[in-house]
Amino acid sequence: MAARAAAKKAGSSGSPKSKSTAKSTAKSKSATGKSSAKKSKTTRKPTGSKRASSRARRRAKGGASGSTARVSKDSASQAPAQEEMKRTPDLDKLRAFQKAQKASKAMAEKTRSSSSKGKKFLAKPPRKGKTYTVDLKVHTPGTLGYFSTGGIDTGEALVRLAGVKKLDMIAVSDYYNADYIDLVVECAEKSKITVIPGVDLCCEIGSCSEVYVTALFPENYDTAKVEGILKQLGVPEEARGREDFTLRADFAEVIKVVEGNGGIMIPSGLDKTPYRQEVLPDLIDRFGFRAFDVVHPDDLSAFRENWPDGEFTFFTFSNANALAQIGGRVTKIKLSEPGFAGLREIVERRPAE
Repeated sequence: MAARAAAKKAGSSGSPKSKSTAKSTAKSKSATGKSSAKKSKTTRKPTGSKRASSRARRRAKGGASGSTARVSKDSASQAPAQEEMKRTPDLDKLRAFQKAQKASKAMAEKTRSSSSKGKKFLAKPPRKGKTYTVDLKVHTPGTLGYFSTGGIDTGEALVRLAGVKKLDMIAVSDYYNADYIDLVVECAEKSKITVIPGVDLCCEIGSCSEVYVTALFPENYDTAKVEGILKQLGVPEEARGREDFTLRADFAEVIKVVEGNGGIMIPSGLDKTPYRQEVLPDLIDRFGFRAFDVVHPDDLSAFRENWPDGEFTFFTFSNANALAQIGGRVTKIKLSEPGFAGLREIVERRPAE
């Protein structure tokens, strides 16, 4: 026991200085090892010229082998094609190819024509001008069936309501009657509203006796002037104000009388029924009408399917039979001139030559 204790004491009595000396010796050895390793690595690196020359040799070697491989590959792939070219072509395959090529060209041509078809369905507006809000089919008590409120001056009320609806232009167009033209024109003199004199007619073309048209005239035409035109058309006295009266005169003669007196005509409501649509070919192809007052402005298929390049101008009017109906349906249209002169420019017929 005494010997063990003495040995233990001797071991623990080692001085701290000896321990620190051992540690420093180890550190110096490791540092020396690292520095020698760095030196060895540095000595192993080739110089810049050696690196460049070795890279150049590798590239030259790789490029030569790659180009040789590509040439051999291309020549191998081209061999069957060259052999095929030496043979006589298969006539059946050739004919099938030519047929498919023609079909492809025909389809492309059809696609081009269909894409360009219909681009001229609507007429181009004038380049210069102003946009007007118009209702060119307004009735008064001069039309039978008009809903009249007692004690109200029709002329003043009509003009006032047109102003409330922010209309720029209206047309007084009773059936076969011009009695209220002067009254409305006079009431509108102090307003900004333009009043166009007019009349509504129901004509006949072929077997259709519901060819409605609105005839419009310059602003300076008064009641007497329009009544004189109705007499030229042969309208009897009993027809005044009657929507159900059909004018039996030849339609070409009606056009001649109206336009001969400086007027224009707008066919009205002919898209409403298939019966009325039957006269569209005559009106468009034969008489050259391109402006229509339509009932269904959102569905113009009756025109588009048959005349995709018709260059049409479409209106929609209120056909008002009461004061409250004025401006119920309006059209905003650009005119190069205000009033009747601007309307004539876009409404005039374009008969086939």
